[in-house]
Amino acid sequence: MKAKHLKPFRVIVSLFFLVTAALIFIDFRHEFSQNFISSFLFLQFAPSVIKILQVLSLSAVGFIVILLMTVLFGRVYCSTICPLGIFQDVISWLSVKVRRKKWPYRFTRPHDIIRYSLLGLTVVFIIFGSILVLTLLDPYSNFGRFLTYFVKPVFAGINNWLSPILTSRGIYTLFPVSIPPVRWEIIVFPVIMLVLVLWLSYRYGRLYCNTVCPVGTILGLVSRVSLFRIYIDSDLCSKCGRCDRICKSSCMNFREGEVDFSRCVACYNCLNIYAEYDDSYYGGDKIALMGR
Repeated sequence: MKAKHLKPFRVIVSLFFLVTAALIFIDFRHEFSQNFISSFLFLQFAPSVIKILQVLSLSAVGFIVILLMTVLFGRVYCSTICPLGIFQDVISWLSVKVRRKKWPYRFTRPHDIIRYSLLGLTVVFIIFGSILVLTLLDPYSNFGRFLTYFVKPVFAGINNWLSPILTSRGIYTLFPVSIPPVRWEIIVFPVIMLVLVLWLSYRYGRLYCNTVCPVGTILGLVSRVSLFRIYIDSDLCSKCGRCDRICKSSCMNFREGEVDFSRCVACYNCLNIYAEYDDSYYGGDKIALMGR
């Protein structure tokens, strides 16, 4: 596959996972079978880890598949499979449109103390038999809480409003559903996390993934040994800084000719940005940014 096709392919796959995950969580009519949901969860990292800790089932080894994918290609899970990561990309895309800044990012040093402390805390809790911290910070769980508490009731309410209207006209495709009340103390944490994710993704792209998320930190450690990765060709790089300003992970240090691949989420924005200026960048050895 040519470098210029990587980003469109990534976008198509990520939209599939985002839409599917969203439909599963807002499914107030229980249309999705448990087998389908289990199959979808197979490639969700934290749910797979939690399941194998609880039942030691071979059907829950999806996280091993993700680790192998990371060893090969880096954090493709974060860019194409994780619904919360893809949701952040949507917010980042909207922020560019709202702020009208074509180049909204810049290289920053990683917040290693925060991300490794949160990962260490998660591991300590797991060692002592608790998955509390993992479930609180897990991106899939947080995405599920956002949809379940804030979006699903809206869809159920619209359904209940339309149901009698359609029934009066002889259309019986919708039927009323119960909307269980949610205690305020239950939604405090989801509200805090939603505000945090929205703010970080709006202002700083994938900072949540590279600072707070323990899954992102684990995959970042694994991606340090990935076989195929983005790199800066120091012989061809003109140090224009375009890759730096388009990188939502803020990991392109073009001044020193280095990429912090532990934070790269394989969005491939940096590969595509050069095509806007010179198609020859896709020609063989003249590619300044490419996968290896």
